[in-house]
Amino acid sequence: MTRVGFLSLHSHGDRSFLDDSALALAAGRARRRGDDARLVLVALDGRAPDVAATAGFAALVAALRGFDVIVYERVWTRAIPAALVAALPDAVVVHWRGEHALDDPPGGYQVETRALPDLLDHLAGRRPSLPVGAHARTAVGWRPGLGALAAPVDRAYVPELAPLVVNPDGLPAERVLSIDGNAGCPYQADARANPRYAGVAIPDGIGRGCAFCTTGNHYEARPQAETIAAVLEQLTYARREAPALTRLVLRDQNPFGYLAELLEQCAATGVGGFTLLLQTRADWLLAGERRLQRALDAAARAGITITPFLVGIESFSQDELDRLNKGVTVAQNLALLAALRRWDAHPAFDLAHASFGFILFTPWTTLADLRAAYDGIVATELDRLRGRLLTARVRLYPDTALYYLAAHDGLLADLGASPQPERFGYFPDRAWRFRDPVVARFAALAAAASDASHGRDERQVFRALLEVFAESDGSSATVADVLARATPPAPTRATPAP
Repeated sequence: MTRVGFLSLHSHGDRSFLDDSALALAAGRARRRGDDARLVLVALDGRAPDVAATAGFAALVAALRGFDVIVYERVWTRAIPAALVAALPDAVVVHWRGEHALDDPPGGYQVETRALPDLLDHLAGRRPSLPVGAHARTAVGWRPGLGALAAPVDRAYVPELAPLVVNPDGLPAERVLSIDGNAGCPYQADARANPRYAGVAIPDGIGRGCAFCTTGNHYEARPQAETIAAVLEQLTYARREAPALTRLVLRDQNPFGYLAELLEQCAATGVGGFTLLLQTRADWLLAGERRLQRALDAAARAGITITPFLVGIESFSQDELDRLNKGVTVAQNLALLAALRRWDAHPAFDLAHASFGFILFTPWTTLADLRAAYDGIVATELDRLRGRLLTARVRLYPDTALYYLAAHDGLLADLGASPQPERFGYFPDRAWRFRDPVVARFAALAAAASDASHGRDERQVFRALLEVFAESDGSSATVADVLARATPPAPTRATPAP
């Protein structure tokens, strides 16, 4: 029996929205096929100069000894799998292509999702040929597999919900599990039709939806009854097999066509006792308000709470929103954030775990965009709903339209990856530079001030930054200057009357 470890890597204790569900499901299905498969979670210090020298990495190596195959997907630096290859020479290390491609990934094999079961069969000796969709490393480069895919498509929902956690003290006790609705995103606006992209060459197969995202490049809608049955099956399984998991993310960008009916079935069948986190867009959430109210009523009967999760606000500058190909207006973003407070009065609505996408800096950001962002944050109190606004930078990947706009405008940096992957645990993205050098100084000072203040009082720090740059180009400004302005003066003590 082949021991297979599906490795989920995190760069910090707050796992945010980084998801383990695909790895958990692959581990469960591999176990059904005869492998001794485990999901392995670990938090490594993303900012360590040498991650292989950390205690977390040493604990990971110890945990992985004895595994025949190690499969990794999301990774923020090639140094981690490269160090695993060196530390575990007897293990076969496989890169499973995730949301974004990783050029020449460390390990002996790389594989696409459709070929993963067949590759595991090949490595276990259950099939002789390397399947199509898998590549093997050779002395002269990557050799593509030519064997036909033989493994039947396994659609059983059997995720491993009791993973091996290498360093429990480095990860939150409460995990999040994703439930799949319709894959992809139905927002299909093509950036090629956006005047901001005139003359930009975008490769085939990408460019639909938000310009910084990949989910708009594909969408798989199913009939409503089929979708409800599939989601209800997953919810029932998760509640039965792992009742301690009480935060379940519904991965469906526009579930409002069936959400009320789904929750009514949950109420009727006794599936409840959890929080359902919704991934969606501001305009769809507003347009679905009537159906959301019906869903909230059903959720209350089922003992379920609903919270918005990964709702993309992105910007309060219309110029930036148009460039991001968002298809929403600033007015819609403002209206949504106002509506959230109204909906929060419902007993089944909860903002405690809410998360909102926000991008303060892009290569094209101007000081006017930053002033608009500040005004929007103050008007909506967005800083009470999410943190680290002052370090929110767009990530550029070569499978997104925004990457090619930056290339067209000469704003891709000569460096390799940006500093973001180490901070948040994302895939390595392409570094870029600001078109406006004054905004570049603003961004650098904002990041330093945010770190110095540990991300607290961001609204006051933001205001202080705007004041500094309204007076000068910021070339001589320091973090101390900014924090001094951001700190309100101490109240004077009144002299007691004689």
